[in-house]
Amino acid sequence: MHSFEHVIHCLDQSIRQFMQTTPIGGLMVALTDRHHLLHTAQYGYADIAAQVPVTAETRFEICSITKTFTSLAVMQQYEAGTLDIHAPITSYLPWFQVHSTYEEPITAHHLMSHTAGLVAGSERSLGSRHAIWLLRETELASAPGTAFHYSDVGYETLGALLETVLGQRFPAILQRQILDPLDMRSSFPSNTYESRNVLALGYHSFYDDRPSHRSYPLVPAPWFEYESPAGCILSTATDMAAYLRMYLNRGQGPHGRLFSEKSFDLMTQVIAPGTFGQIGYGLFTQKVDGHLYINHPGGMLGYESMMLGNLDEGVGIVILLSGKCWPWPWQLAHYALSLLRATNQEQEGAVMTAPDEPKKIANAGDYTGTFTGSNGVLTFIAENDQVILLYQGNNVILEERWPDTFFIPHPDFASFFGHFERANGQIVEFEHGASWWTHKRYTGPYTFVSPPEWNAYPGHYMSESPWTGHVRIILRKGHLYLVESEGYERELVHLGEKYFGYKRNRASTALPERVRFDAIIDGQAWCLTLAGNDSFIRVRTP
Repeated sequence: MHSFEHVIHCLDQSIRQFMQTTPIGGLMVALTDRHHLLHTAQYGYADIAAQVPVTAETRFEICSITKTFTSLAVMQQYEAGTLDIHAPITSYLPWFQVHSTYEEPITAHHLMSHTAGLVAGSERSLGSRHAIWLLRETELASAPGTAFHYSDVGYETLGALLETVLGQRFPAILQRQILDPLDMRSSFPSNTYESRNVLALGYHSFYDDRPSHRSYPLVPAPWFEYESPAGCILSTATDMAAYLRMYLNRGQGPHGRLFSEKSFDLMTQVIAPGTFGQIGYGLFTQKVDGHLYINHPGGMLGYESMMLGNLDEGVGIVILLSGKCWPWPWQLAHYALSLLRATNQEQEGAVMTAPDEPKKIANAGDYTGTFTGSNGVLTFIAENDQVILLYQGNNVILEERWPDTFFIPHPDFASFFGHFERANGQIVEFEHGASWWTHKRYTGPYTFVSPPEWNAYPGHYMSESPWTGHVRIILRKGHLYLVESEGYERELVHLGEKYFGYKRNRASTALPERVRFDAIIDGQAWCLTLAGNDSFIRVRTP
């Protein structure tokens, strides 16, 4: 049997070991059950340069967990009869406009479940009506209610809906309807100069144009006032544990219900498969060993967050931090709850292992072999559960980011992740940026054709927005990909002229995001524009 002290010891050790090797500014964590706070702890610094430690009253941005507050506020008004979540959003916001070839109107139901078909939105304009206004320059790629696509501007629209219905600013609505009833006295409903004095500094990598790595130094992230319904709340782990307890009690707060059991069921219903589980109204749900979990992660400039609750066992965890280390917060949260489950069940239970050292790969042998490509030969070996690239006389140990995808800690590989492709369960290809290598097991084609005008698009593009920063366009095996600074690849689908749409993955249909290339000079595009978002200008660095 695991004692509660054992749970705290394992959680503490996991956090401390990770922070010894990974640059994180500060972190706070809280564990709760349905009745009270079980544990809270703080680590690191609210200000690294000034050596100001994180305390229980240090505030962090909770990032996109704010979306759950926004959905909750909408459901409260739905219960009160002041708005209809199934009515066209234009019946409340007549100026709302987006190009659509579909008859189905967009509703609050679609916005809360990220199924409206909207673009992600202009991060530069979030926190203002301008982000919603820019939707008139975009079009829906799928009928409302038919496909999940995470949209910040969708939640911006929900905030405008609440403000119109109630005649108050969004922060005041949050304070009155949620923060005050839950006694969240250390929380702020928006990020302002008043709250900045108690906010931990946000940190990001010095190299913000490429996937982050633990060897890169941290620098303070930009700060600005922000009251977006997509991610504006500042809080502490203790306050957020009180918020999570309300969900563990199906809407019951310390002084009464915040919303009904029926609304709780609506918020946790399965509407569509989402990024972090099945999406309902603002909350993701997932089954873990037969138990129903709710979750919502978050990420902002310089901050990350994670909220996870086991509804069946009535336990949960909140993690708030400054820095960039995803998916570790997700892994740590699930690890902690697996330990708590074992304690509650008074048996060993199905305890997960602690978040692994990324260099330890259980199936390291899968990736061994020699791969040949136009850029030469790459050889991978496996030793002591590690995948090692033999490169220029060095043994470069790969670090797993997600299945079959690795960070390669060598300057020649810094701009992109390395990704292995499988056929019939065996590794047959290795991809890195625009380069491609094959194993002798590969039996597919070696020649690929793409329109010659696409040769103008590959390159490195930069935006003035600190949110979007850098993207790279690569042409590999006849396909164009947009690669975000954190390494995520999005395949582009040609829609005609110089327009492309994002793909979620190689098997999916186009996403609502649109990309256009302009200013073709001497065979190179010098401008890339994301519809409803920001413009990027080509830079000469790789």
